[in-house]
Amino acid sequence: MEQLDLTVFGESYRVVALLDQDPKSAKVRKRFIEKCEEQKVPVHQLKRYALENYFTVTAIRTVMGGQMPSEISALDPAKKVSEQLPFELKRNGGKIAKEMSLDDVKNTDLWTFLELVRQLLEQSRKT
Repeated sequence: MEQLDLTVFGESYRVVALLDQDPKSAKVRKRFIEKCEEQKVPVHQLKRYALENYFTVTAIRTVMGGQMPSEISALDPAKKVSEQLPFELKRNGGKIAKEMSLDDVKNTDLWTFLELVRQLLEQSRKT
């Protein structure tokens, strides 16, 4: 994210940034937020560790099948998912997301981000 030239995106597209809470990238995230503010790019920072922390256990279990330990009933939103599960989710993120519905994120800050995107899209249709 640090190497992105926001001016190029901003000239061609309506841009909004979605950031996670991963503490390992805190310095880079801070600089990126400053760049976004300079370019007037809206920023939404998630409250959970990463986007994968919004996946439901049911959706993960559907895609990952027998790899998903039966004793896991919830993910800790403040911990890296790869530390909670015996497998990596990133490659299957799209498949897992397809197993979910908007209702799965309705009462989360990810929903707030989706509402922001909806508002931006409605504004661009008017202009």
